[in-house]
Amino acid sequence: MTWNRLISVTTLLLWLAVPRTLFGLAGDREQPIQLEADRVEIDERRGVSIYSGNVRLIQGSTHISGEKITVNNGKNGLETLVASGAPARFRQLPDGETREVVATAKKMEYQVGKRMLILTGNARLDKGQDQFSGAKLEYDMAKNLIRAKSVDGETGGKPQRIQMIIQPQTPTPKRQ
Repeated sequence: MTWNRLISVTTLLLWLAVPRTLFGLAGDREQPIQLEADRVEIDERRGVSIYSGNVRLIQGSTHISGEKITVNNGKNGLETLVASGAPARFRQLPDGETREVVATAKKMEYQVGKRMLILTGNARLDKGQDQFSGAKLEYDMAKNLIRAKSVDGETGGKPQRIQMIIQPQTPTPKRQ
C-alpha cells in the first residue's frame, strides 16, 4: 500500500470513528470535526477509538487537546470522551456567551447523555471571569452547575483545597 493510500484510508477511518457532534451546541453541531494525532487505534467491535500523541480535536468553538483521547461509542452513538494529559485542555464558547469556558486537568471525561464534563487531578475551570480549582470539578452544562471536591476519589492523594474567584455581578441600570 502506498503512503498516500495509507493516509487516505486512515483519514476515512477517523472520519467514520469520530462522533458527528461532541457537545451539542447549536452552532457547533453543523461544523466539521478536525482531529490530529500521532497514533490511532480503532476497535469497531468494542466501539472504542483511541487517539494518542499530541491529540487535538476541534468542532466549531469546541477545542480539546491532550496526550490521549479515548472515544467510547454505544448503541446510540457517542457515550463518553476521555482526554488525559499534562494537562488535558478544553475550551468552548457557549451559545449566548461572550467569554469561553476554559478547563484544564490531568483527566477529563465528557458524558454525552448527561452533558457533564468531569475534571480530575489539578482541575481548573474558568467560566466567564469566575475561576474554580480543586482536585475534582464537575461541570453540568445542561443545568449550568459546577460542583467541586477536595479529593478526586481516584488517586486517594492529599486533599486539595477548593479555590474559587467569583466576580461581582454588574448591577442592571435602574429605569427612571
